[in-house]
Amino acid sequence: MVGPDPLLSPATGLPAIIVVRWIDSGMAIDRGWARRERYLTDVRVDAMIAHTAGFLMHEDDDVVVISATYEPSGQTFYGAQVITKASIVERRVIG
Repeated sequence: MVGPDPLLSPATGLPAIIVVRWIDSGMAIDRGWARRERYLTDVRVDAMIAHTAGFLMHEDDDVVVISATYEPSGQTFYGAQVITKASIVERRVIG
């Protein structure tokens, strides 16, 4: 027998809604052909902080997966973002 889904709130039957601040290393540099100094201008960790909010779709020891949309009758998700836990700066449950 399968128990209740631990990601669903017993009160609402919906996944938790969370906000995550995280370091998005993929958005650091995209300048085409340039000298090294040009690439390194304004490259700071605080400039790479992203904010993602949505339904907590999955969590394990390494990642959280947040979905923009949840459809409860089919228990389906849309618009998932995988975030490594090592890159998370802050995390809050808002719903």
